[in-house]
Amino acid sequence: MFEKIIKPNRLEKGDTIGIISPSGSASYDKKKFNAGLKTIKKLGFNYKLGKHVFAELDEHKDNYSAGTVAQRLEDLHWAFEAKDVDAIICSTGGETAIQLLKHIDYNIVRKNPKIFSGMSDIGTLLNPIFNKTGLITFHGPIVLYMWEFVEENEHFLKAVSPKPIGQIPQLKPKTWHTIKPGIANGRLVGGHIGIVTGLLGTEYAPDFRGNILMLESLGESAESIERYLSVYDAHNVFGKISGMIIGHLDGYKGVPIEKVVKRVTEKYDFPILKIEEFGHNCINVTLPIGCMATVDATNKKFSIDESAVV
Repeated sequence: MFEKIIKPNRLEKGDTIGIISPSGSASYDKKKFNAGLKTIKKLGFNYKLGKHVFAELDEHKDNYSAGTVAQRLEDLHWAFEAKDVDAIICSTGGETAIQLLKHIDYNIVRKNPKIFSGMSDIGTLLNPIFNKTGLITFHGPIVLYMWEFVEENEHFLKAVSPKPIGQIPQLKPKTWHTIKPGIANGRLVGGHIGIVTGLLGTEYAPDFRGNILMLESLGESAESIERYLSVYDAHNVFGKISGMIIGHLDGYKGVPIEKVVKRVTEKYDFPILKIEEFGHNCINVTLPIGCMATVDATNKKFSIDESAVV
């Protein structure tokens, strides 16, 4: 567990972004990846690619993983240690980031604090890095989709500037819903519901005590969401958190999510707010893991109460 919160340096025009693939390979879609690189240049930044950003597992072109654990770990450590890299954005998500956790030298991360951004499977790294080092991390852009959702880039730039982030905007009117009323404060933790579930019961799980848990999903049914939430309940997560944000549930099928969430959390009284600006295949507002936030589910408001960088 970290001793103090560490905020990375702000991102400024002309800075260099290190791009790595700690989970899936950027070879998954080189056309989108290259479009993302062009977007980074248009935003005023330079970039350097990790040695294994396009790596694959073997001669069969298994690009669900960007090479071996050792190759992906080498790039992660390089990105944090390199003096000519100012921030890190992951190329894509995937399935295998969890393989790195027990091999990461967290002292390297602690001694070289930098903006570290990604989503989906990268949440497997965002939460443990914060929990182990105290470094604020960013549930934010991945390179493959930086060209597609221009609004995401605007929110990312706001999140990596030294001003307090403030209120999270409701981009689509009337899409936020109160699942359980109330107001709560705490540090943000979480991400994809299945990925965070995979950390439960390990030393890499988020510290849920007094914090706000945010969850989103991809292609899950009502019954699978209820199963995941029941696992959280079995680990007493709901007895520890102060509030919850439910994000975009892409491809969700079944009874209304409000009904499912209320059923599993009925014995708890923390506020729960449903929003649409966090998840897969939607416009994501960059949310800094570890920053203090407020969820006002009664009035449908959600804010980040401090700057995530210095």
